[in-house]
Amino acid sequence: PELFHREAQLSRSFGTELLHSYAKLYQPGYCALMRLPDEHPPIAAELEQFLEGRPRLLWLQLVAEASATSDADAAASTLERAARSLYGWSLNSAEGATVADREIILALGKLCHRTAIVTRDAAAVGRSAADLPEAVQCLDRVKVVASPLRGEELMNVSYLDAADEQWFLRIQAKLAADLAPLDGLARSADEVISRLLELASTSAESHLKCMEYLCNAVDAAHKAAWREATPREKALVRFRRLSLVLKCALAVQRPAWDRFSKRLPQLNGPQVLSCLAGDLNTGTAQGQAPGLLLYHLLKYEAGKGADQRRQQIRIKECPSQVELEADGGDFLAELLSEAGGSDHALKTSLLRAQAEVDAQAQPPMESRFEAAADVEVDMDAPVDGEEFEMMQE
Repeated sequence: PELFHREAQLSRSFGTELLHSYAKLYQPGYCALMRLPDEHPPIAAELEQFLEGRPRLLWLQLVAEASATSDADAAASTLERAARSLYGWSLNSAEGATVADREIILALGKLCHRTAIVTRDAAAVGRSAADLPEAVQCLDRVKVVASPLRGEELMNVSYLDAADEQWFLRIQAKLAADLAPLDGLARSADEVISRLLELASTSAESHLKCMEYLCNAVDAAHKAAWREATPREKALVRFRRLSLVLKCALAVQRPAWDRFSKRLPQLNGPQVLSCLAGDLNTGTAQGQAPGLLLYHLLKYEAGKGADQRRQQIRIKECPSQVELEADGGDFLAELLSEAGGSDHALKTSLLRAQAEVDAQAQPPMESRFEAAADVEVDMDAPVDGEEFEMMQE
């Protein structure tokens, strides 16, 4: 006999139908759904299969399992599975996912990941993720979509990769008003960088604002590079994006660069530095030199030299093959291509700007734009250095 009306016509088991019915009730149903195995243990296996496609619920079950076992390795493996599931959603959410949704799920994934690290290796407690070996902080077999053309791939994702993605989401949230045409939805690096350069091009009269957009675009190009599968692909994609930013910085002040190039042979050292640096608080309407944005961008990049994950931008004459492979290309050649490729005066002035930056670099060098352009992300919050009572509870 049928347990209920039309049971024979169902294509799924009674247990699976029951789980789907609970899920249709949303929050109240989810709460009841997660408690079902406590009251009806035989449904636990079906619940696990049901949750596999729902990472925003699966992690709750996995964390409960991890906290219930005294086997540290088993608990760490379960927490890694929870992190893998959360990363798989937050790094690849379908079109229409908001920045806030992705940021929350990514933060939960980082929490599970970090807890798995210290559960497996007590020596990692209290240490910054940046100080941990790559092998310790790396999570394997995470589903990542590097590009729509390549589709979904299984990749190794480190804790610092997740932190870079978190920065990328936070900068979208911080600049939500400026990125309004993106409708508040989480977008790709290429889309965000394109919009930032568009804003920079239309903000040339406000040099500080324009500089902020350019610095954010540079940081976005660096922090999104982790998605590429090989070092060579990382270098090429990063170079393409950074070249667009440098070209934009040159284009918005091309007349000023031409004037500087013509005057350069007659200028002494202090005068050169004065022309390059200027005062970014000065508006063009005041008739005073505001400085050259591309120079300030190179200076900003030099101030990030302590970041070992960052391949620093440098304008070089005749870079070696090793440098070309590391950078992904020749930045000077890219900039000169905007001027027709044979502007010797511009070439000389660009190389002089880089030389001035190199001469002033005194790591660590604080940049006036750091607070505006590089959103502070505590890569280990809220768990680094703690005993993880939150997760245990």
